[in-house]
Amino acid sequence: MSEKYSDTSPDTYDESNPDIIDGYMIIRKKLIIYISALSGIDLGKICEMLSNDLKIKVMSEKKFYKDDLKEITLSDGKKIKNIFDFEAVDWVEFNKNAGKLGRENRGIIIYGMMFPKDKIARPDIHIHLKISPEKLFEKRQKYILEHTNDFHVKKEDIIKYLQMTYDEVERKFYKDLIEKSFINKFIKIDDKTDDEITDEIFNEIIKFIESVVHK
Repeated sequence: MSEKYSDTSPDTYDESNPDIIDGYMIIRKKLIIYISALSGIDLGKICEMLSNDLKIKVMSEKKFYKDDLKEITLSDGKKIKNIFDFEAVDWVEFNKNAGKLGRENRGIIIYGMMFPKDKIARPDIHIHLKISPEKLFEKRQKYILEHTNDFHVKKEDIIKYLQMTYDEVERKFYKDLIEKSFINKFIKIDDKTDDEITDEIFNEIIKFIESVVHK
């Protein structure tokens, strides 16, 4: 796994100090990192590994989804909770908690599906993980099969259900999502392991931090 950094906090940044994040904090005073991807990629696991490597806090957008999500009806009559909606998140609570964690810690990783620029403060860096629909369906199918009690869909209908949801709701939402977000870097993840994805994100974050510290 990626090299970890020390927790020391110098009064002024010293290039010989191994903790470049502290150097960044001296210059910018905050470090807010967004990691986004469509639902179905195990962002929680990836971002926990990043949190351990970088020694900064992590927060999930998912905990701020509203309890009263709107329902939408698919063409086959099936009703689903619409998480593909910018209003599905309580942005007031999200921003309050993100701001508090950002002020109280030397940095924060926030992960989730959507970070529209008109709802949030601009991050220092936002990395988006891109995946093909086919690979995404594979991951979602595996998750559904492992959590059958949470889904009311027959095994043989899973791919049909995923394709229908994507075609009728998610595809347009995703296009809007990309257009309405500040994104610094896209990473294609189709055939990469979680460790490979984590290392690539880590390297992009450190490269960005170094571009500020060594400017």
